Amino acid sequence: MKEIKNCPFCGGKAITMIDDAVVYTEQNGGTQFIYSIIENKYKVGCPSCNVWVAAKSNIRQGADGEVRILSKGLDEAIDKWNRRV
Repeated sequence: MKEIKNCPFCGGKAITMIDDAVVYTEQNGGTQFIYSIIENKYKVGCPSCNVWVAAKSNIRQGADGEVRILSKGLDEAIDKWNRRV
């Protein structure tokens, strides 16, 4: 995991959290599986100051079983946090 900088307000240790997870499944007429998307919302921030940044991660699995990472939410959230420090 990437290094996470301390809070710019209090100097405290920042943490990561999964805020929400959702699974979407698409089927053709309810019988044939087409794809599934797993969406996680990651937060990085300071629990003492209650300051957070967030980003979503999207992973798609097709009917052929191939898994593709469409976006890396945890890395994006950490990058957002570190840029604002």
